[in-house]
Amino acid sequence: MYMAFVIHQDDEDHVSFYTRIDEEEVYVSTEHIQRGDSNTLNYFINQYMFSKMTVLSQNKVIGGELKKRH
Repeated sequence: MYMAFVIHQDDEDHVSFYTRIDEEEVYVSTEHIQRGDSNTLNYFINQYMFSKMTVLSQNKVIGGELKKRH
């Protein structure tokens, strides 16, 4: 499970990232990002929300069929 919440402040955004893999505990990371800085926002989205997707992705498609990786 991946979720992010953005709280807009005057000149920056307070972004909280929530990450949980399977039934393990929830990890919360908080960043302050200058308003309009989409490069930094994308960096943190990739770091907190998509870096663990490779761990979760144990399946791949070969020739139209779903095969389990060994």
